[in-house]
Amino acid sequence: MTKRFAFAILVVTCITLDTVSVGLKYSGDQVWKVTAGTSEKLILLKKFIDENNKEIDLWREPSDINTAAHLQVPEKLLASSRSTLEANGLHIEIMIQDIRSLLMESMEKNNRQRELRSVKQPRSFMDFNYAEYHPVEEIDEWIDMVAAEVDFVTKFQIGVTYEGRQMWALKIAKDPTVTKPVIYLDALIHCREWITTAATVWMFAQVFSDPNLAYLTDNVDWYFVPMINKDGYAHTWSDFPNNRLWRKTRSLGVNLERGDLCQGTDGNRNWPSSTWGGAGASGNPCDITYHGPAPASESEIRHLSYFIESKNDSITAVVSVHSYSQLILWPYNYSPGVYPPNKEEHNTLGQEMADAMYTVEGKTYIQGQSAEVLYECSGVTTDWTLEAGIALNFIFELRDTGEFGFILPPDQIVPNGQEMLLAMDKLYQQVVTRNN
Repeated sequence: MTKRFAFAILVVTCITLDTVSVGLKYSGDQVWKVTAGTSEKLILLKKFIDENNKEIDLWREPSDINTAAHLQVPEKLLASSRSTLEANGLHIEIMIQDIRSLLMESMEKNNRQRELRSVKQPRSFMDFNYAEYHPVEEIDEWIDMVAAEVDFVTKFQIGVTYEGRQMWALKIAKDPTVTKPVIYLDALIHCREWITTAATVWMFAQVFSDPNLAYLTDNVDWYFVPMINKDGYAHTWSDFPNNRLWRKTRSLGVNLERGDLCQGTDGNRNWPSSTWGGAGASGNPCDITYHGPAPASESEIRHLSYFIESKNDSITAVVSVHSYSQLILWPYNYSPGVYPPNKEEHNTLGQEMADAMYTVEGKTYIQGQSAEVLYECSGVTTDWTLEAGIALNFIFELRDTGEFGFILPPDQIVPNGQEMLLAMDKLYQQVVTRNN
């Protein structure tokens, strides 16, 4: 195919750091690692998190006495929060000294990558700079270029977002006349997790361009959704850095208790599983884990669930990509001790993928049942897809373990993509084996 697409001219193609810093949001805010150590202290820590969830952002929950909470604490609450936590015998370690400074440093690195582009307005996915983070418009252009240039890739629309953006997906099928098992992969359900789209876009670009990887599309078809939460992702780029850490969708909702408007729903608590609204999901619209007013209330989740349900006879595996923590998680998510019928298959394959990812740069990925390895949460992608009859269901939490958290610098994109590529090789092999 010969059709080519030039990048649309964006109003802002390179964020100018010295002109967008109005308001100085996040200045002086820190990320703390807080460890309980005993069951009694864990109860106190969780109580502190619940009581302060309107102002302290939970980056990672404490799943047990040895798993630390990662808390984004605003500057105005540093002294009082430290006093309260230490009075209860909780240990605090500063992980990020100043969030705003780290945000600015990360974007400066991204801007330098943009300036180093060998092709300023790429007309081919081969010219795309995969070592930088790209805004919504440029990811959409990448989708167009791939669909135009790779003869076994088709672009199609799954639905629309709350704000009316088109939700694009890629179907990767070398011979559509032959029925093959399917792997479904999506990214960016939580829009501050930029690495998820960047790493998976790099991964598929390698599959499309490297003859040594052609086998990954020989006996399996793929569906790839690069950006679930496009509205939220666009928001994280607008008015940088003030919106960079937004997580939820952009739908509107009213918190009647406070009488003010709280926006957005956690898309990964909104899937219409049988446990929607249960453990690890909040009914408070102002919380980052708000489950929404009803199952699949969010346009993005509703359209995705319709699509997956229509294809569940052919989809053998689902992979939903998140960050951060370096984890490979499988169902169920809502409670420890509750496992899929093919628990051992998940466990064995999860470890094979983790071992493969380790070979890239020695990064350890922990794998296991989600509620046991991470924390309890309901209304999650893979609980619903398992209930829908899909055999293999995984959530990946990409790099890192907290040094940068959601603000992973762009030099981590390619190695994280390499890790995902090796993991998908193991998944591919298992899907082919179980369908022979």
